[in-house]
Amino acid sequence: MKPTQEQVLAWAREVADISTDYRGREEFIFDSYGIERFAALAYEAGRKDENEACVEEAAYYAAHSLTAKNILDAIRARREQ
Repeated sequence: MKPTQEQVLAWAREVADISTDYRGREEFIFDSYGIERFAALAYEAGRKDENEACVEEAAYYAAHSLTAKNILDAIRARREQ
């Protein structure tokens, strides 16, 4: 799932130094640690979303009494999308 603008801004605010430009808009200043931390937050959010999607897919197949092979095939197919 694509992150929302609000999520991305929240991650940036968590790890960057923030200043204000001449128009009053936020500017985010990242050092190398901040960039690394930002990437880690984005990766973790994506991993959680993908794990949840796989659980939902598995629950659907299990509820319809399909085999573990069907579940594995469906999860593997997600990687090819």
